[in-house]
Order: sequence, then structure tokens, then C-alpha cells
Amino acid sequence: MKYKIMSIVFALCLIAAFAAVMLGGGDVSGENRAQSEMPELTLENIKSGEFADGVEAYLGDKIAFRSEMIDLSQKISEYKGVDVPEGKVILADVDMGTGEKKATNLLILDGAIMEMFSENRAAADKYAEALNILAENLGDIKLYSMLVPTQLEFRDELYSNLQDSQKDEIDYIYSRTDSAVNAVDVYGALEARSGEYIYFRSDHHWTMLGAYYGYEALCAETGAQSVSIDDYEKRTINGFFGRLSAYAGTEEIKADTIEWYDVNERGNIDWSMTAYKSSGESYNYRSVLYDESRSDYDFFLGSDHAFARFTNSELPDGKTIIIICDSYANDFAPWLMNNYKNVILIDPRTYMGSLKDTISEYNPDEALVLNYIFTASFEDYCAVLLNLCAGAA
Repeated sequence: MKYKIMSIVFALCLIAAFAAVMLGGGDVSGENRAQSEMPELTLENIKSGEFADGVEAYLGDKIAFRSEMIDLSQKISEYKGVDVPEGKVILADVDMGTGEKKATNLLILDGAIMEMFSENRAAADKYAEALNILAENLGDIKLYSMLVPTQLEFRDELYSNLQDSQKDEIDYIYSRTDSAVNAVDVYGALEARSGEYIYFRSDHHWTMLGAYYGYEALCAETGAQSVSIDDYEKRTINGFFGRLSAYAGTEEIKADTIEWYDVNERGNIDWSMTAYKSSGESYNYRSVLYDESRSDYDFFLGSDHAFARFTNSELPDGKTIIIICDSYANDFAPWLMNNYKNVILIDPRTYMGSLKDTISEYNPDEALVLNYIFTASFEDYCAVLLNLCAGAA
């Protein structure tokens, strides 16, 4: 089977190369470098791997249908996975929390499993529209936006080029937002530290260290003084396997470690959560800040919450921030509790309250829309986000 799959992929590469030439392909002349040439097909080149590497570089320059070819290769191999140099691509139906499963390409590499991004400009347009409407409805409340890339974006180009560019999609969204939307450069902050343990190997989330660098990037934009991570003891929980590892099997994925920092060492943080019955009636409950009985991402805040409020009693005159977010906020929000009296989390997927009423009640100084870039490609999420932002008026 392995050799059969390799033969299929090899044939697809040749077909793709031929299509690229016939269709004209891409143009990298604006990158101030020569385009890659199709490598010579020899037995020596095939054995050494030079042919595969050369085809990758050639297709990266020439072909306009990279994602389609990858998808086709996966379907031909009956979803059993296609080997790429030192890794494997598989296709899975994944629900990342929007309530709808989506066909997703996953790359297994170096003991890690990573989603492969596909741009969706229709969803991106809707996401940008939601940001613009929210900025307008917030009036004098300053709005920030943070779109977080994932770890595959910072891997070697041989692998990052298997997906659409996350940076291009982030830049595209911000090119369509008004000046009242203040973009936070979390991409640059994470790229500069891509060699550190800022993403889980078995999960699609960033670690609390990665979230700290996102927190620093936000503080740089708002002018706030970020706390030093060295002021906190790093604590660990071993044996963590995230939700993505289930699609590959744990024997292929290295176990993760949850590294966390207790921002509530002095017991100065109070919190409350709100959920909704099917009738729409709300009820309050108290979850946890850190759930030390868990060894998965629900360790942070105990899970996702439709609405959560965290109050720092040591900052009675401090500011309030409302964060409209996906689960990437779960290990990010604790850092903000050092700078704000109130940190309010709202999850558009399950929040059934009135954003206008929440704004009136808490009178926030700032607002942040925080999502990882895949969320901005989910049309169902962008639709509920747009509806939520429109209700802030």
C-alpha cells in the first residue's frame, strides 16, 4: 500500500506540473528571485529526495491549485493518509467548536499533528464586516482585534507551503477593516518565538506560554505594562493528549505537557459564569480558573463558557475589557487579569444574551475580538459573530 500511495502521489506531481505549465501557473517575479525549475527526473534524484524537494519548490511557484491537488491525493488514497517527506497528510472531519464538522487536512510531522489552513474569502469578508460593525457600535470604546496563527505556519516551507498562507489571510482581513479596528501583531510575536513551546503538539491550541506572548503583544498595542512571566512559578501536568491526536492515534503523537502559571496565587481573583437553557433562560454557575484534575485543554477555565466574568479585587479602580472569543482565550484571559479590574469573556457560539446590555452593565474601556485564524474561515462562526456585533448598537 505504501508504494502504491507513493506511486499515486508521484503521478499526481507530474500531472500537476503539466497542468501548471499548460495553465501558466503563478508568478513570483515580484519576490525578486528566479522561479524554481522542474527538476531532472533521474533514479538518483528520486532516491536522494532531490526530485521530491524540487517538485515541491516548482509547484509552490507555478501551480494555482495546490490545495485541490492535496485534497485529490487524499481522496485517491481512500483517506488512509499520504506520505510526504518525514510526515503524513490525512483527511478528517473535525469539529473545532462551531457545532459543525468540516473536512480538514491534517499533517502529522515530528510527533505533532497540525491543521492545514484553507483560505475562505467569503468568511473572511464576513469576519471583517463584523469587526467594522462592532467598532462603529462601540463608539468611544476602543476595539482591538487579534487573529492567532497556528504552528504549521512557522514550520519549514516544505510543510507550511502545503497549506494556504495564514499571514495572507490575516492581512486580507485587516485590509478590509476600518481604522477604528486596531490590529494586534500577534503573528510577529509568535513568529519571533516559534522555536519555543508555544503550541501543543497534539492539539490545535496555543500553550499558556504562547498566550503570554499574545498578551505581551496586546499590551504593546494598548500601552499597558505587561507582567513578567518570571514573576510566576511554572507548574506542569504531564501526559496531555489533545483532541487532534485522536485522528492519528497516540502512537504517532508525542504527549504534551501543560505548563501553567497561577495568576491567582494571592486569591484576589473572583469569577462567575453564565449559561443558557434551551428556552433561552440564563443561569449562573462557578467553574474553575484551573482544573488540576484534568490533563486536556479544559484544564484552563474548566471548558468554554457562553459568558464569564473575572474580577481582580486588587484593582478596584482598574479598567474593564470585553473579549469576544473562541477557546484560544481560555489560557490567554488569565494574563489579562493582572491589568484589568474586570475581564469579560463572550463566546458567540453559545452566548444568548444581549451584547448591548452587557456593555451598558459593565461600561468597558476596551474590547477585543480574539480568535485563531481557522475560526475566521468558518462561515457559520462568522455569521453568529456578525449577528452578535450588530446587536451591540
